[in-house]
Amino acid sequence: MEKIYLDPFYSWRKVGMKWTVLLLFLFLGISLMNAQECSVASGTISTDDPTTICALDGTPDPINVSVNGSDGPSSAWIITDLEGVILGLPPAPPFDLEGAGAGTCLIWYLVHDGELEGVEPNAPIGLITGCYDLSNPIAVFRDVAEGGELTTAGGMTELTICAGDGESDAFDVILEGAEGANSAWIITDDQLNILGTPPSPPFDLEGAGAGTCLIWHLSYANGVSLDVANAADLEGCYDLSNPITVYRNVAEGGSLTTADGQTELMICAGDGISDAFDVTLEGADGPNSAWIITDDQLNILGTPPSPPFD
Repeated sequence: MEKIYLDPFYSWRKVGMKWTVLLLFLFLGISLMNAQECSVASGTISTDDPTTICALDGTPDPINVSVNGSDGPSSAWIITDLEGVILGLPPAPPFDLEGAGAGTCLIWYLVHDGELEGVEPNAPIGLITGCYDLSNPIAVFRDVAEGGELTTAGGMTELTICAGDGESDAFDVILEGAEGANSAWIITDDQLNILGTPPSPPFDLEGAGAGTCLIWHLSYANGVSLDVANAADLEGCYDLSNPITVYRNVAEGGSLTTADGQTELMICAGDGISDAFDVTLEGADGPNSAWIITDDQLNILGTPPSPPFD
């Protein structure tokens, strides 16, 4: 006779399996229902405006953004840093980051359904909770160029030197508040024609001759060309400091001879007969001049107005 073994747990396993299958379908149903309930799309955002701007130059840098393919009852704009930390929640384009300073930020478009948590400044964008979708980001590169404030070591912005006298006129400068990826020193005339680009202070204009020049500090972003003859022709994200004006005086006494080319002569003074003689002056340079008569110890004996001398 065939033996039949009964499993007392068989019926329970059958019931348990049925409940397991039922719970699995219930879980999937809830999940599908939630997925159907959270059906939003942020779409794609883009801009035709420059995304590299010169911030803090006083000129607005509006960036208009277009949205394509979004779907959802509510939306918001978010600006973050590169780490995803929320910097701002502007209401709508255009976005002007003129006052934001140097750095890189990301513009996002968020579409959501219902309430969200974590959409606030200084919060990580990755910790937002709720039914939402984020668009692609638009990166904005914010360059800054601040020329700074320039003075001499004595706190002046003007000085006068005696150029061409054989003595150094070197002077140092103090620069404060400069900011930018690159910098340079520029010397121009009063028409901004570039005379020189010295590497760094101190500056010595001893051999520059007479005239007036301006010393500037230039801060500029990558991509700015310095290949110009006049500082007014610079283009791009740059800024010049205030100038230090240097007045270069020249005093050249010149070469003096008598009318017949001599530098010595002898007269008979006190004989009642005029000993007047003329002189020839060459190579003199300077804004003012005078004639001086001294003894051999350089004691000044007189300051006649002009030749001839008697």
